[in-house]
Amino acid sequence: MSRRPPRTLHDLCELYGGGHMLVRCSNKGCGRARIFNVHDVRDHWKKKRWSDRWCDLPDHFRCALCRSRPEPLQWIEDLARETAPHAPRACIAPYGINPLAWALACPTDREQLIKARR
Repeated sequence: MSRRPPRTLHDLCELYGGGHMLVRCSNKGCGRARIFNVHDVRDHWKKKRWSDRWCDLPDHFRCALCRSRPEPLQWIEDLARETAPHAPRACIAPYGINPLAWALACPTDREQLIKARR
């Protein structure tokens, strides 16, 4: 038996598995993907007073590298991970680099972040 797609973040949090759900945000442009805890995304959306309808979620995500919008979001059950990145730091940064620093950095600062990671 398959589940119906959720209509809102509330549906996903409360009706489809409680605190064990994740949202996968992937991007065709640069091939990067991030995974977020549904409760963190919902709380961030409430603070910003954004619509929590499932179809409106991709409008608020942008890739920090290529500045494009993501593919349609996917919801997955959290089977192996205990925690996920928090929603306010929701940008797609290279592995090992602080996403918030990456999102706020200019192109030359991003080169320095990459060199510092090595």
